[in-house]
Amino acid sequence: MGFHHCHFRRIFRFSFSVTFILVFFILTACETPKSRVRQRMKSVENGLLKAVVFKGMEPEKARLNERMQFYNIPGVSVAVIYKSQIDWANAYGFKEFGLIETVTTESLFQAGALSQPVAALVALHFVEKGQLDLDSDVNTVLLDLEGGFAVLQQLLVDLERKAFTAIAEETVLQPIGMQNSTFACPLPPSLKEKAVPGHLPGGEPVEGKWLRYPVAAASGLWSTPSDLALFAVEVMKAARGESQKVVSPALAQAMLTPEEEIHGLGLYIEGEGDDLFFHMRGNNTGYACFMVGYPVRGEGAVIMTNSDNGAHLIDEIVRGISAVYEWPHFQPEVKALYKLDSSVYSQYLGRYEISPDYVLNVTHEDYYLIITPTGQAPTKFYAQGLTVFFSEDPYIVIRFEKDGEGRVTGLILTQRGQSQKAKKIE
Repeated sequence: MGFHHCHFRRIFRFSFSVTFILVFFILTACETPKSRVRQRMKSVENGLLKAVVFKGMEPEKARLNERMQFYNIPGVSVAVIYKSQIDWANAYGFKEFGLIETVTTESLFQAGALSQPVAALVALHFVEKGQLDLDSDVNTVLLDLEGGFAVLQQLLVDLERKAFTAIAEETVLQPIGMQNSTFACPLPPSLKEKAVPGHLPGGEPVEGKWLRYPVAAASGLWSTPSDLALFAVEVMKAARGESQKVVSPALAQAMLTPEEEIHGLGLYIEGEGDDLFFHMRGNNTGYACFMVGYPVRGEGAVIMTNSDNGAHLIDEIVRGISAVYEWPHFQPEVKALYKLDSSVYSQYLGRYEISPDYVLNVTHEDYYLIITPTGQAPTKFYAQGLTVFFSEDPYIVIRFEKDGEGRVTGLILTQRGQSQKAKKIE
């Protein structure tokens, strides 16, 4: 009996193992390239990451639609580059608060400073033809960050004796296939119906739906993430010697070579070797956009929003993309949690005035300060040092100031590189 029972168990185990292996291979075989792309997209949509993660804790993942509500953003459009092509593109939300018309992957956003790398590539096209000099005409002009693109635009108009809009269309937009992009102002009817209105921080639309910018090369481009992803792919492939739709590999490489610190030709360049990447932000009134690309990896992303609040959301999306595609940058900052003596927290309690109608009320609970701005929800600030505190959502740093006798006189609030001073009033 024992022999037969043991024999049966062996047969059962063998059958179970074979069945498990067969199921595994069937499931694996059912996984198509299309399903893997969808899985990556869903992982990003459900895996946004905040700026800070506390030491010893797993990063908290957030859903895109929830973070859009948190930041009061009506619409977002995203395109992700993988293996030197668009891996996926998707759009979320609405063209305007209160309306039912949704954003699509063909909806046009103002690109802001993302206009500049496109304009730089237009200029490099004429360098390629020998009509402009890279050093005296292009480098010198574009490194003048204040007025360089106005000068460049006029230089090209004088050279070709036609509008900059037409020059860009013929030399860059059409060859790359950017069908939903234009520098035209006003927008042609065929594209105007696809344009999404910009929104101010409070959620109200920009008066007149959007502003108009006189220097198209600097901030006048209307585009989509998919079109700008095609642009990024072309620059990356050209730099690797795999395409010459607009310029040669040598000029594409020049575009991705920093001339001063991290300033390239219309782009910021950081990293080195396989991890070198270019990036640029665009922030016209009512819009926030971002483009990043890793030329050697053939990966990147473009994100566009129709809100002044978009920058924080963009950062969270990029961190989510970085986690899914295993990029070496754009990861949450790891911070330790400290609990200070209660007397340290107590000295900072009070009210701090940024302006007469905008005051920060500082209170204390447990191991953090609670700061409540006028008309806004309270936010927890954790100790980074004896005078420096930070919030994780959104990421803000506050540094308290003291006089010569050690009395707290005010604070400096820093968010996304912008600082505001507040005087302690009580």
